[in-house]
Amino acid sequence: MVSRASRTLRRKLRSLAWVTLEEVALDAVVDGGRLVSYTSARLVAERLGVEPTSAAGALADLRRRGLLVSEPRQAGRFELAAYALRPVAGVMVLPLGAPETRPGSGGLDVGSAWS
Repeated sequence: MVSRASRTLRRKLRSLAWVTLEEVALDAVVDGGRLVSYTSARLVAERLGVEPTSAAGALADLRRRGLLVSEPRQAGRFELAAYALRPVAGVMVLPLGAPETRPGSGGLDVGSAWS
């Protein structure tokens, strides 16, 4: 869920980086008290309808900006990467199947996973 507080960041990011952040957040799960998404540039590209190199560039941009942190994994070449989502003002990840969409409805604020 996004709120007005996300507008500043959204304006700073390229459109592709913003929707990539959304796509990564859609796959996020709570893992060790953090929000972690298991995905790949190829999977993001497929879901967004863009080239894998474009998705990889957007993921790299999000990592450079500190919005995603690559998590070390013992994985083979074709395994999904793990990205921890860092706090993002105005972005909340709701639990799968959450019926409520109002602020304060029990979703996990991206920032709260690190407190």
